[in-house]
Amino acid sequence: MLINPEHAVLSVSRQCELLELPRSTYYVQPAGKTSLNLELMVRLDEEESRHPLYGYRKMTEYRNECGYQINRKRVSR
Repeated sequence: MLINPEHAVLSVSRQCELLELPRSTYYVQPAGKTSLNLELMVRLDEEESRHPLYGYRKMTEYRNECGYQINRKRVSR
C-alpha cells in the first residue's frame, strides 16, 4: 500500500498530495461481486466455450432468450 495512515511524520492528506492522488480515492471502498454477477460470469464462460464465435451482441441475445435480462455492456465487460 502506498499510503500508510500510521506514518509518524506525514499525514494522510500530505501523502495523497505527494502521490497526486485525491484523498477521496484513498477512502473509497470498492463494491464487491454480487452472486447474480458471479452466476452470469460463469454461464457466459460456459457459453463462450460452446460458441466461441459469438460476439457480445449474439451472446446478449442468447442470454435474454434464456431468461436473463442483461445489457450488452455487461456482457462485453
